[in-house]
Amino acid sequence: MSGIRPWHIVLLAVSILALGVSLYFSLSREDEVAFADSIILVDLESGDLIEAALPKKKAVSPPAANPETKRRSLFPAVEADGKWFVNKRYLAYVKEFVPSPEAVLIDAKSGEVKVQNAKPRRADVVW
Repeated sequence: MSGIRPWHIVLLAVSILALGVSLYFSLSREDEVAFADSIILVDLESGDLIEAALPKKKAVSPPAANPETKRRSLFPAVEADGKWFVNKRYLAYVKEFVPSPEAVLIDAKSGEVKVQNAKPRRADVVW
């Protein structure tokens, strides 16, 4: 049971080849991951749609503060089939930040909202 068998050499060669291919694909790619540079938010107090720039070097934690009222009532929104919805991840936090969202929030289960403007307006928000 001593000595190197032929299959040991084959296994070592395949391992070195796999390492080389892996390093080539990992290090030779110049493609960068494209991160979003803005986000669409809905104000659950007024129904306004706002497109806000995302900071480059900082993580954000919704809800964001409305630039006019300074209250944290801006939640991420998505459009589906011509309707706007609060992102389901944040529905549990609506009541915590917006005491009475009933004027804007049509369905608390699905997150459907009634928006005031069809196209989001750009604004600087406070994260």
